[in-house]
Amino acid sequence: MKEKTAEQKSKQKSGQNRLLRVKEVAELLGVSVSTVYAQRAGTERLTRIKTGRRLLRWSEAEVLALIEKQIEEAKVVPVQKSRRQPPVDLEAWRTPNRLTREEGKAILARYRR
Repeated sequence: MKEKTAEQKSKQKSGQNRLLRVKEVAELLGVSVSTVYAQRAGTERLTRIKTGRRLLRWSEAEVLALIEKQIEEAKVVPVQKSRRQPPVDLEAWRTPNRLTREEGKAILARYRR
């Protein structure tokens, strides 16, 4: 028998606010089960619901809202240019003769201006 995915299960009961198991949360977020338990990768924002002595569940509505929020945040964040400068002239290092210390310092001084 074929197992249903978390998405199929959520579509099946879309009118209700289901409580998801850790595997379902991990599948929806695309992270490991240990990441969900450790509350990393954005899962610290989710409310843990203790349904038994050792059972934890998460609200499906909160998980889906977190996914939407992460998508929106990813659209807004601009790409930052790196401030690092090349430490040396790469062409000089490709030559068969190595540079002297003074030549290296001179090249670095040109890039630091």
